[in-house]
Amino acid sequence: LTLLLEEVIYMLKPLFNNSHSTINLTSKEDVYISADYNKLKQVLINLLKNTIEAKKEHENLIVQITIKSYKNHISLNITDNGIKDKK
Repeated sequence: LTLLLEEVIYMLKPLFNNSHSTINLTSKEDVYISADYNKLKQVLINLLKNTIEAKKEHENLIVQITIKSYKNHISLNITDNGIKDKK
């Protein structure tokens, strides 16, 4: 999962740079999961592209991705400082 996210971040880096946005990944270890690599990659690409599309025009967006591994599960958190939905 960590290597996949690093690949996706590398692919999207020009898009983030052009929109004055920053993306950071925090993972203390390599995390291995059983999943369809290409489908998960596409989900992550869509999710991260959405953070840019949803930001205010002159906003400096910061996206933080954190991966934590536990005994039987992992936690993948993606947060940003973009527009908050006020429902």
